[in-house]
Amino acid sequence: MEGYKKNQYERFSENHKPKLRTVNRNQLVFRPANVDELIAQDHPARGIWEFVEGLNLQTFYDSISSVQGEAGRSAFDPQMLISVWVYAYSRGIGSAREISRLCETDPAFQWLTGFQSINPHTLSDFRVMHKEGLDDLFKQVLGLLSSVGLIKLEQVTQDGTKVQANASPKTFRGDERLREHLEAAQKQVAAMGDPNQEPKEQSKSEARKAAAARDRQERVEQALNEAEKLPIKKRGKSKKPKASTTDPDARMMKHGHGGILPSFNLQMSVDSEAKMIIDVDVTNAVNDSDQLVPAMERLEQTFDREPRQVIADGDYTNYKSVTAMADLKIDFYGSWKKIGKKSKFGWRGLSEAFYPQQFHYVSEQDVYVCPMGQTLVYRSTINHPNGTNSRLYRATVDDCTACPHHNQCCPRSLPKGRGRTISRLWVPESVVSFKEKMQTEDAKQIYRKRSEVAEFPNLWLKTKIGLKQFYLRGLAKVTDEAKWAALAYNIHHWLRLRPPPAELEAII
Repeated sequence: MEGYKKNQYERFSENHKPKLRTVNRNQLVFRPANVDELIAQDHPARGIWEFVEGLNLQTFYDSISSVQGEAGRSAFDPQMLISVWVYAYSRGIGSAREISRLCETDPAFQWLTGFQSINPHTLSDFRVMHKEGLDDLFKQVLGLLSSVGLIKLEQVTQDGTKVQANASPKTFRGDERLREHLEAAQKQVAAMGDPNQEPKEQSKSEARKAAAARDRQERVEQALNEAEKLPIKKRGKSKKPKASTTDPDARMMKHGHGGILPSFNLQMSVDSEAKMIIDVDVTNAVNDSDQLVPAMERLEQTFDREPRQVIADGDYTNYKSVTAMADLKIDFYGSWKKIGKKSKFGWRGLSEAFYPQQFHYVSEQDVYVCPMGQTLVYRSTINHPNGTNSRLYRATVDDCTACPHHNQCCPRSLPKGRGRTISRLWVPESVVSFKEKMQTEDAKQIYRKRSEVAEFPNLWLKTKIGLKQFYLRGLAKVTDEAKWAALAYNIHHWLRLRPPPAELEAII
């Protein structure tokens, strides 16, 4: 480019060369700046600051040890740090190092911080060291949204989504490999000396290596404990449980795109009125079957009452959850999953003419009658963990032995000294009523609202806020990270839906 300009200049005589203002990027510029004019009056950062300013942050202030009149460096204002994190998450930024860099260059972050520089470690520590304050902050936001009618708890949807953990699938090890890694880590830590004794003179790099070695030993020990607690899966051959040495709390989970990755299960309750997130939790349970009732318990603790109506998909709809929701007197709507399984009676050697559905139940006598006219009487009851039970009915050995079709009906029972057995599943009345309700057109119409309400926050968190993978590790920390993201989501939508100032003042 410089050669091109030189050639252009050669066309002019010495007295007719153009005078140009060249760009010099190697100079230092000092100029006055009005911080308040860095961003427009309707910029989202201003709205977030005003919103946080109206909250009670006493829990955060109580944790500050530096006080006026005593030695010690002044602490950053929690209002500023909260606003920075909320604004960062609303822009899809979850890295403390990236936020620290933006505080030096981005006008919105400069406005929020007042041109102050913030160390990444300060930002990172603040995000995870104020769990009590964060929980209280989230509840205050829900209280404000309830007071202006954006949360009514009339209709709530429950949904879960898998969020990738900050760990690689290659870090998952079985208990034998974990013990080998633990032994190696213990040797490495032992070689560095006892941390409780008077420390010897160390360079910064040596100190970092020692801290990293101790941290790795702790993570491997935790991974070994997690692996020992996990059940052994059997599918054709024994599969030993594995845990990650990077994030022992993470589990291998299947995502919507079909991939199986180290992940956590993010649970959200969403109020249908304005699609606000009213509860958020993170678990390492692979499926959602046991997550509905705990979510209702958390909502009761937050609002002092349960929602009137709850909608959830088939992952939550089972005997236990339907029965529990009926006990809580919550109007529940869900999709009952039909599990299509091949009949298992063929491999037992049974003829289709003697499958259980061919046996006739006589309710007056509480007996079954087989296709050949023999009676099967009640013997015992088996209670199942899902809240149901099975009543067993059995024929006598003599009746089955004398039957000419016993080889087609009970080939495996006779060698064990018992006659043909039939089980009758007892289903709770609440489940029967639920299934009947879900067949009505009104129930189907209500259930159709589920995807519209529940999927919207999931999509927003993953696309706008960028919560496809957690930055933090450990169940407690990723729960805090999910709550920060949900807080940013709620505040963002409050700024979009809030009433005019005069109307808002009258409501509050």
